[in-house]
Parts: sequence; structure tokens; C-alpha cells
Amino acid sequence: MSLYHDLIIDHYKNPRNFGELESPDVIVQEANASCGDLIEFQLKFDSIQNSEFRIQNLSWRGVGCAISTASASLLSEKIQHSVFSIQYLASMTDEDMVKMLGGDISPTRLKCATLSLRALKKALKQFNAKIQSQSILP
Repeated sequence: MSLYHDLIIDHYKNPRNFGELESPDVIVQEANASCGDLIEFQLKFDSIQNSEFRIQNLSWRGVGCAISTASASLLSEKIQHSVFSIQYLASMTDEDMVKMLGGDISPTRLKCATLSLRALKKALKQFNAKIQSQSILP
């Protein structure tokens, strides 16, 4: 077995940051209709300076194949208590996810590998809209 195959199996059997978060700022769900995978991300943000925010805490729940589960677990580890800006996280690509999983993902499994990234980007957009609507209010 390869190192990356072992990594995927480890994160599938022992997913990191799996569960529920108390008082999240954003909850989003994303599904892969072609295979039935479902991921829910729960995120809590904090302000780092002026109008900039970062992810303070997160958890996720879901059901799916080994690749989608490992993807969510690996992504959650990367961004949990991270110093990454929301802008950086929003700029992550499908290729970044494939690299995180070891780079050996077949085209037919790409939607599984990127499901968690789609959920994260959806959460970031939702949080940005929430912040924008609050800044307009008197």
C-alpha cells in the first residue's frame, strides 16, 4: 500500500473534527448526487483585524465513501484554528484537494474528493453574506 492510500484509510476510519459544534456561525450541507455522499460543515469565525475573519473552530458530519470522508477530515485538519484568511481558503482549488489526498484520484472520484471543498466554499460565501448584511444594518 502507498503512503497516501494509508492516509486516506486512516482518515476514513478515524475522521478528525467529526461531530457537532456548539453555536456555529454557519452550517452548510453539500451533496454528491452521483454517489450519495453528504457533508455538513459547521464553522465558527473570529475577527483577526479590522474586517478580516478566520475560522476559529469547525466540525463536520457526513456519510460517504472513503475518499469524501478522508477529504473532509484532511481539510478540517488543515483549517482548524488556522491562520489562513478567508480569501486564501476561498481560493483553494480542486487540484489542492487532490494533492492533499496524495494526487492519485481518478476522474470518476473527483467529485468525492472535492465535496468538502465545495461545502467549505459555500460556508465562506454564506458567512460573507451574513457579515455584509450586518454591516448594512444601522
